[in-house]
Amino acid sequence: MLGGIRTPYVDVPIATLSGEGQGESEILCQTYGTTRLFDQQTLAQLYPDPQSYVSAVHESVNDAVSKGYLLAPDGELIKAWAVESGIGQ
Repeated sequence: MLGGIRTPYVDVPIATLSGEGQGESEILCQTYGTTRLFDQQTLAQLYPDPQSYVSAVHESVNDAVSKGYLLAPDGELIKAWAVESGIGQ
């Protein structure tokens, strides 16, 4: 089941996002979630080549823009980052 607003960061993940705080850190840091990047093996399984990652990001961005969840200029920045990211190599 899918819910909420879908973004490229959720639809085409490169990390695990958690809403849980950061443990024994300062109180301010405990209120924010954590991000743990996937290892190279996981990224290679998800995105066997750069084009598979870039295509998935472009599709997700286009969907979010068409639904009004993301502004077009922001979407273009996300797309450009995906192209330059090197993910899938």
